[in-house]
Amino acid sequence: LGWLDVEGGWTPLVGLLSDSDARVRLQALKSLQRLDPVNAAALPQVEVLRQDKDMRVQKAAAGGSSD
Repeated sequence: LGWLDVEGGWTPLVGLLSDSDARVRLQALKSLQRLDPVNAAALPQVEVLRQDKDMRVQKAAAGGSSD
């Protein structure tokens, strides 16, 4: 969704930031960052993800690459 810029994709992606699967959280975060980097960074959920148990999610939430 992030690459396609699908209208209406924002809200479902925000919900996925709290998914139990780190891969889902990571991909949702990356998609939100592609759709709107400024608003994605301001989400309270992203602050929580900076303390995620998965290092890839932490790095992406901090603004670094998680590839």
